[in-house]
Amino acid sequence: MEIVGVAWDIAGLILCITIIGIPFGLQHFKFAKLGLIPFGATIY
Repeated sequence: MEIVGVAWDIAGLILCITIIGIPFGLQHFKFAKLGLIPFGATIY
């Protein structure tokens, strides 16, 4: 599942390049956290 977390991180970085994509990029970082630590993680 580590590959999934890294993929979400890369997608988040690509989306954060544009101003419109920043909120979507931040959400991708939250999904990456769930991909790396799925149990016991809370999303704010």
